[in-house]
Amino acid sequence: MKYLTSILICITIIFILNGCEDNQSDNRLKLNQNSQKISDISHWINTNPLTLESLKGKVVLIDFWTYTCINCIRTLDYLKDWHSKYKDSGLVVIGIHTPEFEFEKNINNVKTFVESNKIEYAVGLDNEYSTWRSFNNMYWPSKYLIDQTGKIQFQYFGEGNYNQTEKKIRELLSQSKKNISHIPIGNYPIKPIDHRAFSNDYLQTVTRELYAGYVRNFSLAQQKEIPPYIYNNEYYSQKDSVINFKDPGNHLNQFIYLHGNWLNEAQNITKANNSKSIHESYIAIPFFARSVNMVTKPLSNQESVKIEIMLNNKYLTKSQAGTDIKFSENGISYIHVDQANLYNIISLPEIQSGELTISSQEKFSLFALTFGAYVDTKIN
Repeated sequence: MKYLTSILICITIIFILNGCEDNQSDNRLKLNQNSQKISDISHWINTNPLTLESLKGKVVLIDFWTYTCINCIRTLDYLKDWHSKYKDSGLVVIGIHTPEFEFEKNINNVKTFVESNKIEYAVGLDNEYSTWRSFNNMYWPSKYLIDQTGKIQFQYFGEGNYNQTEKKIRELLSQSKKNISHIPIGNYPIKPIDHRAFSNDYLQTVTRELYAGYVRNFSLAQQKEIPPYIYNNEYYSQKDSVINFKDPGNHLNQFIYLHGNWLNEAQNITKANNSKSIHESYIAIPFFARSVNMVTKPLSNQESVKIEIMLNNKYLTKSQAGTDIKFSENGISYIHVDQANLYNIISLPEIQSGELTISSQEKFSLFALTFGAYVDTKIN
């Protein structure tokens, strides 16, 4: 970590640029060209198998997503709204589920999410990234609007731009002589991000997404351009091994700190053994954000696991608790993890600095953490 100071400056610059970036400027596919192929879909949900060729004459909205991506989850309500409003007027919404983590390839996991979130439009599992590569896609979420002749007419990467997207949907439907005048157009307000989320001080810049697996961490450590997510030096001594970590102390925003016995794996870290005390093994994450989400799961031989969540060395209050937090009779704040999923663990009244501690007496796996800075407290 000798290059830490200069690299943290790079992190701050990247965050500032990302906060100002116009996603629409990245035209990875030329508009008005023939759309790419939907190929090698391992499973379909809510539909029989679909091809773009068979959908000629329809307006098709392709959405690349994955079910533990918080940015994707925030866009689902808009997709469901457009499907409901325009499905009988020639719009076909297709969610191409391209997994970020191995467990997201599991059809049962995706089905559970689709059903619990009342998604009624078509979903296809792109487990081998074939359709993703066909579209030359690089982001979750990404949206592509395809006209009745099979040509891409609109694309957008990331969250937002919902009003413009719906206007384009209506324009393409109108071109095919569909009467949609009776369908009210939505008015989707811009969801503001707290202006304090981005600053020249990396300690006071919203925390980046943090990944626990060695594939991403070792890659960053070798490149030496942006620092890896795990701070502990011993993490980088070997792969697929149980390592006894010692918390180095002096925690800084933008990093994960480990203490105790953890197994480092390609996409995650796993608590290596059961323990009598939650203090034997823990994960500490200093952060600057309003909300925190974690991607976690129980081990394959566990039905569920109880993971305790603390903020600044204290159990959460109800005003700090995310939507997935539960409380024991004696005030312990925890999440009940019974499936591989994204869990909302912190939801603060406003953006602020804090230190999150994650611990359990049982084994569990941590994949990633995401941090939000929306002003609206209802947005994770």
